[in-house]
Amino acid sequence: MRKGRLFIIEPSEIVVKGLCDLFDNNSTFEIIGHIHSLRNAVEIVNKYKIDILLVNPDLFGFSNRYSIRGYFQECKGIYLAALTYHHFPQQIYNQFDTFIDITDNRIAIENKLTAVMANKKGQQFYEESTALTPKEQEV
Repeated sequence: MRKGRLFIIEPSEIVVKGLCDLFDNNSTFEIIGHIHSLRNAVEIVNKYKIDILLVNPDLFGFSNRYSIRGYFQECKGIYLAALTYHHFPQQIYNQFDTFIDITDNRIAIENKLTAVMANKKGQQFYEESTALTPKEQEV
């Protein structure tokens, strides 16, 4: 079985370093790269052919947090995992396939990421989230 390919978008160098250390010599996942902002994120993510994008929802700012899935719509076939330090409204969590809390240990993180890849939730969620409801179709 091939390793799952992870990419990180996180402004904190300490968090990135910690995640890289956790996945160093890991047989299940490998970190392909990381960036610290959303600048050119879609182009960079598409270049690396990743499986899971680990992204900090705080990077989107308050007004754009409700369109996170749409921001990465050009990145086909990837799963989104939120890197969280604090609580977010459920509408934010709903845009991600899973979330990694700052207090999760390596085993918890691996279990969450493995479950996402096994369930193929990312593709299903994206299809469901872009479909219009009957009420939206009327308008």
